Amino acid sequence: MSLIEQQAAPYTRLIAQLQQTAAAADNCDSNEQAALLANERMQDIQAYWVAGLLGKQGETERHGSIEIREFGEWNRGEGPAFLRAQALINGEWKVGSIAISAEASSWSKQHWDQSPAYRSCILHIILSPAPPYWRSLSSVQEDIPVLHIPDLRWRELLSLPSPLDRDSLELCQEPLADNSIELIDRSLRAAAAYRIMRKQLLFERRAAAIGRSQCWYESWAESLGYYNNRGNMKQLARRVPLNELQAQPELIEPLLLGTAGFLLPHLPSGADDETRHYHRQCWDAWWPQREQYELSGSQALPWSTQQQRPANHPQRRVAALAASIPHWAEIENSLSASKIYQFEQIISQLRHPYWQQRSCLGSARQARPSTLIGKERLRAFYINHLLVQDSSPEAWRIYCQQKERQVPGKISRLAKLLAGDRQDLQTLLSNCYAQQGIIQMGIDFGSNSRRGAKLFPAELAGLPQARG
Repeated sequence: MSLIEQQAAPYTRLIAQLQQTAAAADNCDSNEQAALLANERMQDIQAYWVAGLLGKQGETERHGSIEIREFGEWNRGEGPAFLRAQALINGEWKVGSIAISAEASSWSKQHWDQSPAYRSCILHIILSPAPPYWRSLSSVQEDIPVLHIPDLRWRELLSLPSPLDRDSLELCQEPLADNSIELIDRSLRAAAAYRIMRKQLLFERRAAAIGRSQCWYESWAESLGYYNNRGNMKQLARRVPLNELQAQPELIEPLLLGTAGFLLPHLPSGADDETRHYHRQCWDAWWPQREQYELSGSQALPWSTQQQRPANHPQRRVAALAASIPHWAEIENSLSASKIYQFEQIISQLRHPYWQQRSCLGSARQARPSTLIGKERLRAFYINHLLVQDSSPEAWRIYCQQKERQVPGKISRLAKLLAGDRQDLQTLLSNCYAQQGIIQMGIDFGSNSRRGAKLFPAELAGLPQARG
């Protein structure tokens, strides 16, 4: 048993007990809740489908068995999610598009049944069970086969909790409120270690499908994105894969900035000469690639610029990602706890004559250059990815040493629900492992409770009784 498994053992036993309770009760989350979860993470689910992680065989409701031979290519414009897929459906060879939605009813709610773009569909994938006698009909009344992906399969990939029978569990208000701070600390360490195990499992499965280098590239991109843009950065890395950038080193910046939607034909009239020159260079390289890479309509990435410092503007974050790619071999070679100083040295030496003094295209030039990637982004990468994928004792030691100067509001609110309003908790929550443990507990015991009850078992593998 590895050190991480030992640290996580109490929490692992706890989750196993809850899952047994749920299985005995045979009372899972409602279809409505499953659809809500799936909609929130649809981009991730699509990425797992195209990588083959949701399976390639199944049984449709009325069209017999199905075997996927080609999962399709991600659509970059309006219409079905995947194009040019190939499948054997009830013994008949089919080539066409695949649509995917959380609920079967999305087919009609989003007017796919009236859109000519969906006539090419050979399959409609759904993530919650279809209503009785449901049919997904095209605009010419062709009956499209429907394939339901079981909840447990995609929940596991998303590191979501299995559907639990909430009514059969003891509902507790502020379940940790009477526990000592030492006991809460132990509980949060166990939950954080359990979270690491889940992330390791998902990383290995995805790496087996798409390669470790692409997985690390997506993880790095996600970490560079400030809070509201982490998902967009990860999605950008999926839409412009690492191998395509490495094969065209002269196009790295234009492809990333253009696919992100940041290269427009015309700049604001107030843009200075340096900006116009830089933009022209990128635009001239992007234009011939635009048809292949541009994301349009509903596929465009919804970047956010709210509540963030200028240095965290998404354009600058994408530029920082671009600056990393020419050094990717060195970066990937240093992704372990034993080489963390080497990794920091590589990142600290990244330079860009334009983006070190700008926050976005057209912004005023700063008096002094600033680093492309600061310590805050590095810490996010360590605690969510680099140290997580290293099972050595050194990685766990460094992981437990990571701290945040300011506790995010989301963490504080979750902690208050679990332990009440207690002053001694604030110092503990400055530890990143404690924050990760709070997040895992929120996922497992809070996020799926429709009545808003705070859930926690009476004991954590022999730890003293919590208040119910």
